[in-house]
Amino acid sequence: MKNIFDIVIVEYIFLSKAFLNFPASTLKVLDTHDVMTNRHRLFLENGKKPSWYSTSAAQEQKGLNRADHIIAIQNNEKDHFSQLTSKPITTIGHMVDIFPLESPSPPRKKILFLGSSNPSNVFGIQTFIAEIFPSIRESIPDLELIIVGTICSRVMDQEGIVKMGEMPNLKSIYDLSDIVINPLTIGTGLKIKSIEALGFSKALISTSVGADGLENGINSAFLLANNADEFCNVLNSIIFDTNTYLNLCNNATKFVEKWNSDIKDKLSNLLTL
Repeated sequence: MKNIFDIVIVEYIFLSKAFLNFPASTLKVLDTHDVMTNRHRLFLENGKKPSWYSTSAAQEQKGLNRADHIIAIQNNEKDHFSQLTSKPITTIGHMVDIFPLESPSPPRKKILFLGSSNPSNVFGIQTFIAEIFPSIRESIPDLELIIVGTICSRVMDQEGIVKMGEMPNLKSIYDLSDIVINPLTIGTGLKIKSIEALGFSKALISTSVGADGLENGINSAFLLANNADEFCNVLNSIIFDTNTYLNLCNNATKFVEKWNSDIKDKLSNLLTL
């Protein structure tokens, strides 16, 4: 007996050819996750070897046009896709669990970075350690940088850095610190590590790249820093002003509550077309 499906969802543009196996009666939804047009240039412009997957605009357009409806992970990418296709596009982010702040105590002098050893993470944390962390240690000498994940294998041992390796439990990881950093300077899509940190009600400091797709939360749910001076100023304001720290944590929780609610509504509308 032949199966008939009402809806099929395909992940990533490079798997869109799978839509050709379904009849016109099936609603075909493409969940893009990332912009792939000329993605390699992001790495070349920063003197790094391109990694993973990149297409021309024409190739991405071909994949988009195979779908009936397209999901973009952030509005900037929705704008990009709208230049390539007339198909309807909905921005839907990544839902995360919420863990409200348990104890309203001052933050510890620890900052956390969690990541795999993908090239964007490697470049981001290595640049942070080389160009920003020394200034932070001068400003706050007893501050520790805790690093978790396979990214640890790409970080040299040095004073002030604690490498935890891989840890299986996400909550245990975020229990290590009250402050989370996202120092990425290359990448597309939504930075899951940023919204995830907000879901754990952490005080997040992110670069502009790390905040892509989360712009509505800047200066309320989290703070931006793109260089050594900015990181130092923001960290000092969090660590030595408990009210600033607590406001960030509580606003992070509220931001993610609304974030998750909006995603549920958008998914519900999309899947009942």
